[in-house]
Amino acid sequence: MDKALELCAYRSWVVATKQGLLDKIMKAKNACKLILESDAEEFDIWKVDGFDECRMHLTNKKQVEIFAGMVEKLERKVVASNLFDAPEGYWRYVLITTGLRLEIRLLTDYGCAATDHGRLNPDRNYITDYIIDGCSDEYIMFEVVPRMLTIEEYSKLYGIQVGKIRQLIRNSKLDGAVKCGNEWRIPEMAGILDK
Repeated sequence: MDKALELCAYRSWVVATKQGLLDKIMKAKNACKLILESDAEEFDIWKVDGFDECRMHLTNKKQVEIFAGMVEKLERKVVASNLFDAPEGYWRYVLITTGLRLEIRLLTDYGCAATDHGRLNPDRNYITDYIIDGCSDEYIMFEVVPRMLTIEEYSKLYGIQVGKIRQLIRNSKLDGAVKCGNEWRIPEMAGILDK
């Protein structure tokens, strides 16, 4: 395929504009709304419509409510920003959730070939391929991080006994739990893992 046609085809299916990002966020909001309005009490979500990558373990509606609130915050950040279109070439915006944060990243799919060697200072004796291979072609533009709760706060939020939560942490079955000094902190939408 001709390089110009290949690039044109690429840019026709990726998100490269602020409006495209807002459309993706709307899809994620609608997916959350459908779940919250459904009759199901428990479910397992590993994919949320609108996200390019979604590694989440949501198993109850309380978690989905918290997640939906984080999606709203992300939307407000994007609306309030003067976000530029993704640069020409193989650049795009992606929405990612890891369970511990929501992110919008700007990244390129083309690697070294899409990098502009001219941006490097020609007066320096750099080995440009080495520099470009070492550069990150992925940038976090926006992120929303959930609150980190104590064991007692998490217990109150989800109605799980403190002893059960400690047992889940000991068995590495509480997603994202981290030790801070002498206390454990748990992301407010952390799910229980089935290992």
